[in-house]
Amino acid sequence: MMTDMVPLLERPKMRGTGVKVVGLADVALGYGYQQLELMVTALAQKYGAAEAYIVEPDMKFRRQMHEREGLRIVRFGSRMPPHDETFHIEYNIQIERFLKEVEPDIVVFVNAAVLPALLLQKRRPPLCIYYMLESLHHQRQAGGENFIRLNEMAKHLVDLVIVPERRRADHDLTTLGWNDARVVEVLNLTHQGFTPPAVKTEPSFMYAGTIGRQTQCHYLLDSALSGYRIDLAGPAYSEDANQILKSVQERNNIRYLGVLSSLELDAVRQQYAYSIVMWAPTDINQLYASPNKFFEAIASGVPPICAPHPQCAEVIDEFGCGLLMEDWSLGAFIEAMKEASSIVGTSRYEQLVANCKIAVEEKLNIPEQFKKVEMALEAFV
Repeated sequence: MMTDMVPLLERPKMRGTGVKVVGLADVALGYGYQQLELMVTALAQKYGAAEAYIVEPDMKFRRQMHEREGLRIVRFGSRMPPHDETFHIEYNIQIERFLKEVEPDIVVFVNAAVLPALLLQKRRPPLCIYYMLESLHHQRQAGGENFIRLNEMAKHLVDLVIVPERRRADHDLTTLGWNDARVVEVLNLTHQGFTPPAVKTEPSFMYAGTIGRQTQCHYLLDSALSGYRIDLAGPAYSEDANQILKSVQERNNIRYLGVLSSLELDAVRQQYAYSIVMWAPTDINQLYASPNKFFEAIASGVPPICAPHPQCAEVIDEFGCGLLMEDWSLGAFIEAMKEASSIVGTSRYEQLVANCKIAVEEKLNIPEQFKKVEMALEAFV
């Protein structure tokens, strides 16, 4: 995949009028990177953009994003499925042509998978933002050392790095040698505001996300939890994930709902009293997790039961909008589940839901988070 990149020769000024904004993704946005759509939309509104685009791969049966006023969806197909090496090559060739034709003023990209197209541009966009939603660890898993090298090559291109978790990003940017990068932390929000939930009188739990031991889903199978109603949704990529799903079929209290899009999750999440959020802290990426599902649950008025990931712990400590496990152990999870179950229908549970609303209104909302981006952009535009 790696080739000699043509150096960017020109960096024009941003158009005074008729600004064009392009967001580059390597997955269908209905199944990931909703933050990119929100960021592109916010930038387009800030600069009064004449044109705003999201570029995504044409992933069959996953076309969840739809064009709307002020935002166009551009899909490029490939002979091979994502994320085969041939797919990356063909996808980047098409992106490169698109960027050359559109000549955007602002480009927002999410990871190394789309960097070849940017690095091959002879015209540098006036403003290039790296929305670093994925850690280097995750990118290395997806694309090997080529993806790390592409990140290193992009240093001269990037004006601003937006990250969902600053501690994780500091480690990654130091690894890349980007110690002087301008960085802004924007929490991993995917919803525009708070949606009041229905009143809950019975305990019920939902886990939505990657299935596997890395997300400690095997905890759900413990006999101590056999009396709890638990539903799972999400992809199963590994053999241990498939084994977990096989065991789920043998349990009367657990259901597997399959892989749901963001819209489908939104439609069912508020049926539950709680949302379970946890990653095994086996590496920096998982220790300093900034899970979408954590913020989605709060925005839906469904208090999260969460492992003590630092960012999650800070939000819960500040607003009292969820239950925090003592540590990452099975025992701590069981105790949190017992506590959660015991307070459904009480004033304490009602306060958790009310605190979710307060958290969204005061901090966990797009305008409040985008203020940090606007402050950083004053140095460039």
